[in-house]
Amino acid sequence: MRRLYLLLFLLLLVGCTITPENTSSTPVIPTVDPADTELVGAKRKYELLCAHCHGYTGGGQPIGSGPGTVETTIELGFHPVPRHDAEGHTWQHPDQLLFQIVKDGASSPLYLYIMSPHG
Repeated sequence: MRRLYLLLFLLLLVGCTITPENTSSTPVIPTVDPADTELVGAKRKYELLCAHCHGYTGGGQPIGSGPGTVETTIELGFHPVPRHDAEGHTWQHPDQLLFQIVKDGASSPLYLYIMSPHG
């Protein structure tokens, strides 16, 4: 359970470190203290389980044609994957809901999001 909270913390950390004032074309990737083994583990899990959809910097799905893109997701009748950066809306949801979505996934047709469970 603690690891899931660390994963959620990492998601929020990624979202909070990218600000609208940052106009650099190079994405800002937060650094993780290598001595903090739990946070390093959470970062690895995010990169393994989440980044392919939510982006390594939290920027969401790529735009364009092909599998995994915003356009393909919309064509399938689903909403694009939420961004985890300053432009996203993840931070607006209660922690318990985010925990539940990470643990149980979001496959209900009412959500119109596709996310496998990771709990």
